[in-house]
Amino acid sequence: MIWDSIPIMVGFDLTIIGLLLVTVVITWRYGLFWGDDSVNLPGRWLILLGAVLAGLFYVADLAMMTLGTSLWGMEAAMRGMETLHLEIQWVVSALSIALICAGIVMIAIHRHQIAQHIADSEERISRARQSVFESETRFRSLVEQTPDSVYCFEFDPPVATDLSVGEQVSRSYDATLIECNQGFAQSLGYNSAASAIGTVFRDLDSAKDTAAHDALMAAFVDNGY
Repeated sequence: MIWDSIPIMVGFDLTIIGLLLVTVVITWRYGLFWGDDSVNLPGRWLILLGAVLAGLFYVADLAMMTLGTSLWGMEAAMRGMETLHLEIQWVVSALSIALICAGIVMIAIHRHQIAQHIADSEERISRARQSVFESETRFRSLVEQTPDSVYCFEFDPPVATDLSVGEQVSRSYDATLIECNQGFAQSLGYNSAASAIGTVFRDLDSAKDTAAHDALMAAFVDNGY
């Protein structure tokens, strides 16, 4: 009677083997077993090992049903099938499930650790941004309250430091005011710092004394800025 059910059993084995192959190919194709450092390597290889182990059992079962009789005779093939199904199948099944579950657990733990690390990093970044914001606020408050003139000119485009001293001094007249406090703005004749922003250095009264400015900038360059 068992031989009457062999076509069904063969079809079942082929289906299982096919599903395992398709699963491995798809997971390999989408990078589960290679090139993705975000997934725990031991965990994913345990999953692959469990799938391969289950696949080997069904290949052996299929070989026993299709080739066993011609290779070893009907009686030996029957004993082999009985051994496979009664003594080996449960061991293979339990081991395959254990390997796959262990792999899944390892990957889950690893991804949880990554998620926690990302959350911690985001929290540190948030604290750093808040610290920078508070520092900038305190600095701006200090700048606004000091009676001294505070200002910053910018070169746009930047001036290369390997240019000659004379060329760098000449370019300094094109620098643009990008930041200043109220005291400096008032010294230029503006009512507010915002209205002074964008002023070109050559338009300032201090730029009219070219000899003094050129000497100051040349000394600044010569002394390594």
